[in-house]
Amino acid sequence: MRVLVTGGGTAGHVNPALAIADIIMRKEPDSVVEYVGTEKGIEGRLVAKRGMKLHAIEVMGLRRSLSFANFRALAMALRSRKRCKKIIVDFAPDVVIGTGGYVCWPLISAAASMGIPTVLHESNAEPGFAVKMLKNQADLILVNFESTKNFLRGGKSTVERVGMPVAGEFHARKRNGSRAHISASVHCDREEMWENPTSVCSDALKSLYEGVNHKIRILSFGGSLGAQTLNLCVLELIKEIAARNPKVYIEHSCGTRQYEEFSVIMNENGYDKLPNVAVRDYIYDMPKKMAEADVVICRSGAATLAEVAVAQKAAILIPSPNVTGDQQRKNAKQLADRQAAIVLEDATAKDEIVDVVENLIRDKKRIVDLEERVGAFAVLDCDEKIYEAISLLVRKEKMT
Repeated sequence: MRVLVTGGGTAGHVNPALAIADIIMRKEPDSVVEYVGTEKGIEGRLVAKRGMKLHAIEVMGLRRSLSFANFRALAMALRSRKRCKKIIVDFAPDVVIGTGGYVCWPLISAAASMGIPTVLHESNAEPGFAVKMLKNQADLILVNFESTKNFLRGGKSTVERVGMPVAGEFHARKRNGSRAHISASVHCDREEMWENPTSVCSDALKSLYEGVNHKIRILSFGGSLGAQTLNLCVLELIKEIAARNPKVYIEHSCGTRQYEEFSVIMNENGYDKLPNVAVRDYIYDMPKKMAEADVVICRSGAATLAEVAVAQKAAILIPSPNVTGDQQRKNAKQLADRQAAIVLEDATAKDEIVDVVENLIRDKKRIVDLEERVGAFAVLDCDEKIYEAISLLVRKEKMT
């Protein structure tokens, strides 16, 4: 199969495109898959890292407000559409696949006008601008959330829910004994919660940690660059819970940009001496760490939610308020409406996080209930669904 893929602007668009490319290559190893995007965008870095050929085009996003820059963006999009037609002629793809972002429009639009089979994958609950613009041109739109179909009714495209591609390690580590060394109990009495001394530097407190079998493990992260709100929340959890209760273990990724500052705060307060707290700049073995965790605290990007669902983890979601279209809040609402996750507002999370975590620590049934409900969102055969949908479209085109 010869495939052109595109998607850009954020890693949330690029990673699904690369994941779909991987699916196709696994199913049909003799396939040729190449990428269309900008050299300066994040896709330029991620595609190069994968050793995939990048066909460069020049595009820029539209501004939400009235601006002369939008005229330039439209002109660039039209020029790039012409460039994409030449790429298509030279490459001769069997199918063209886009995963959203402004870089997606020129290629999908060009391919559709040339009669090439076109596929879109929308990972967020509400489709982005590019996908909405292309719903009358693409042959097939694959979605992550069932409710996304409501935004795409009336278009030309066939819409099918397939879920979100998730790394195989998340599937492999699900309930596979990663937590064998962790106590099955997730219960702490109120008296036990507060019986330990508050001085985190004392030798007496340090001795309490020796040989402790942690009753609950909390994993928190805010993405590769980190998230200030999550860092503040974790500091509250360390101060009010971990420093007083050695049976609670917290592992936190504070982000590469904030690691030095976070480390200084840890040192100044003596938190760096707590054996039940681990702080990283980035978590490289996320499938393993998530498999071990009882509770996950994170943002609500589509990829993260898919990983949480596959891993079946009780999650506290803190949507980023800085994402275009408020997509993270809309994603989180999908789970919150079905009581499959706890959602806190970014502005108030720091004040609420301790009470929320304490309640979970004392309520194993609540954790189990969240695990079961979020697991219902996982599409465990997502890769197969994506491949079958794409290959069926290609086969139909070749038969006509």
